Amino acid sequence: MQEADMEELLESPVKWARKGEDFVVRTDASIVSHLPPGAYEPHMGMNGPYMSAVDLKQEELIPFQTGPCKQILEEVDKFWNLEKRYEKLGLPYRRGILMYGPPGTGKSGIVRLVAQNLIKDKGMALLVTDADLLITFLPLLNKLEPNRKTVIVLEDIEQLMARQEQEFLQILDGIANDRPGLLFLATTNHLDELEPRVYRPSRFDLLIEVGMPDKKTREVYVRRLCEKFNTKYNSKFVTLTDGLSFAALKEIIISCLVLDKKIEEMVKRMKSYRAIMNEMYGDND
Repeated sequence: MQEADMEELLESPVKWARKGEDFVVRTDASIVSHLPPGAYEPHMGMNGPYMSAVDLKQEELIPFQTGPCKQILEEVDKFWNLEKRYEKLGLPYRRGILMYGPPGTGKSGIVRLVAQNLIKDKGMALLVTDADLLITFLPLLNKLEPNRKTVIVLEDIEQLMARQEQEFLQILDGIANDRPGLLFLATTNHLDELEPRVYRPSRFDLLIEVGMPDKKTREVYVRRLCEKFNTKYNSKFVTLTDGLSFAALKEIIISCLVLDKKIEEMVKRMKSYRAIMNEMYGDND
């Protein structure tokens, strides 16, 4: 779609048209008034911009009542209830939160919890991997969904910035301010690969480290997995796994249940793997 066509589209009385699982911007009669609450990926096709629905229901998510998960969920809930205060002070009603830490520590799970909570409140989540698409879609959303609370998800933001830093900073510094009720939620495994200008205040006002789960959090996670797999809880899965990620915990439990591996053997293997990763990529704890 050419730039002139896009400008004409913005000036026309457009709405959403449902096409299978996608929602296309249209001027014809086969329309829906608003996008259903949900998670979406923006796209640009031959006939113009459209949204694809994304299923966030992968595995069960656990809203941990400790650590960074609890902190972020509370911060986000508080933000969604402060619209009048932002308006009174004349401030753009938006926030940016950046989570950083090693792989497998639950950053993506927190993103999905935030998105699911917002969807329950009739909001929407946009999973964004291209700045140009977002620049195209924000004016359309302002027109079609002007009062919709929205979280924009930027996972592995260091990769996005490596490709389109100027464009993403343009969004964070100006374009996004035209849309109220906007939360940028970003993740990175490598904070050291991001230039400090990317996460300075007013772009991302909250940086939260998501490190390896503590003992209490590991116990909650292990008990939930044991319930899921209908197996007896074993405290060794907690006491022997200090310093390991959720991904490593899950691998240990599955290997013990399915492959009859010993807990001690799997813990040693996972800790060796982590040591290799730390040597290759640096310790992000």
